[in-house]
Amino acid sequence: MGIVLALLALMGGIGGYGYYTTFVAPTKVLAVRVGDVVHNQGDIVARLKMQQAATIALGEIFDLGREPFEAVRQVTEAEVIRRGAPEYDVWVTEEDIELVLRQRFYPRNFEDQEFPPGQLEREYSEAYNNFLERSHLSHSDYSGFVEEEVYRSYMLDALGQNLPTETEQVEVQWVRLPSLIDPETVRSPGPNADHVRDRLLSEDFGTVAGELSQDLEYSNSSGYVGWVPEGAFPFLDDLLFGTEDEPPLDYFEISDPVHHPTDPEGIFILRVLAGPEVHPISELMQFRLRAEELKRWLGEQISQGSEEGWLEINNDSSLYAWVVKQLRTSAPDATPPASSPGLDIR
Repeated sequence: MGIVLALLALMGGIGGYGYYTTFVAPTKVLAVRVGDVVHNQGDIVARLKMQQAATIALGEIFDLGREPFEAVRQVTEAEVIRRGAPEYDVWVTEEDIELVLRQRFYPRNFEDQEFPPGQLEREYSEAYNNFLERSHLSHSDYSGFVEEEVYRSYMLDALGQNLPTETEQVEVQWVRLPSLIDPETVRSPGPNADHVRDRLLSEDFGTVAGELSQDLEYSNSSGYVGWVPEGAFPFLDDLLFGTEDEPPLDYFEISDPVHHPTDPEGIFILRVLAGPEVHPISELMQFRLRAEELKRWLGEQISQGSEEGWLEINNDSSLYAWVVKQLRTSAPDATPPASSPGLDIR
């Protein structure tokens, strides 16, 4: 009897150890530390499950191959921004968060309409609570995401205060194609990029762009971008403005396919129409310059934090696999991992 009991205890211990190492221990493993603020892998999974539920509730696709890496990047950048914000006199209050919520969920009023007292407030509360219910989020969860967004927006403005409003620019037209990412090299020209360039050499640029370009953010239906300042797209600067050793792209010359070397935005095939000339920087390009300045600042802070020891990031492949497994359990019909992992709450 003693031997049987010992064997049962051993089997139970093995099972308990297996459960602990499979489900409990990984949640305690460090994911991100910025100063005294620590996020473990369990925190990352909780964040991703909230994003997953919100995304699926909106009928959108949640990419299990990309989002775990995105979540670690988002958490890291959010904490780095919080840490550095006071130096720029940047603070986010409850009033700031409430303003964003009202902008998103408050009913749109028309000046010629009258409403019973309190009706708009009730509709606002109902719309917001319905969103939280559909997304399986608490007010604390969602307001935390909003706080991150507001901090980022305020830092964009703070870092962009000293940027110029007028500078030399070149007039650009481009075709922007989706990129296929090789996880080893983080770059891979799409299989059709050279074929697209061949068409641009023999056909009307605007027609081909209208058919193939996948950029509604910076260009119109004919691929016309307009005046682009140096620094707005740093990976294109050498091509657009030249270097000490190489001249810029000639007017109307069709470039080779260009791919961002570290942060894929797609494949660009472009031509310069005019410039460089001094012009006021458009609002869109000003925002782009601020975003690049924030990216540069974050890179410096993360590098400095790693060297000085106040920042740690732990995101190896085994932890990635564990995170994906937890997400599959919570939503088995979600999109399977992409062939290559890649970095807003939806």
